[in-house]
Amino acid sequence: MKKKIESFLIVACLYIFAVATICAQEANNKLVLKILLTNGTTVNCDFDSQPKMTFGKNTITLMAQGVEAKEWEFTTVQSWSFEKSTAIRLISVDQLPYIEVDGNRIIAYAQPQTLLTLFDINGRQIERHVIGHDGEISVSLKSLTKGVYIVNVGTTSLKFMIR
Repeated sequence: MKKKIESFLIVACLYIFAVATICAQEANNKLVLKILLTNGTTVNCDFDSQPKMTFGKNTITLMAQGVEAKEWEFTTVQSWSFEKSTAIRLISVDQLPYIEVDGNRIIAYAQPQTLLTLFDINGRQIERHVIGHDGEISVSLKSLTKGVYIVNVGTTSLKFMIR
């Protein structure tokens, strides 16, 4: 069993290094690492520089220049993949509020009673929601047409595109 885990870790490291190198070489594209946790949470990590992933005895640690190190236990990580960013960036003063676009929905975390407002590229308000007592909200994007949108939650804004 130990040899299988070691083999898996070696292959995973080589794969991650190869994909990260290829993606980092493309000057106009940023690298996004999507980590799917066993509880169903998706973590998106956006990098300006090549990330470094290290494997401890029971943990995976992710580091990159200008990004706070993040660590997960092996048992909590279901899968991960690298993708090219579409130039979507988080603009934030603090860790919270946090916004991500995951498939056909917006997921946001912020203090309860914070407003989530969705605008089209022309600045017209499309939707407005209040974040509930648990500090989390999920908003469906299925009714939106193709285009560029901006979602604002407190001090954080995110621009995204529906294709």
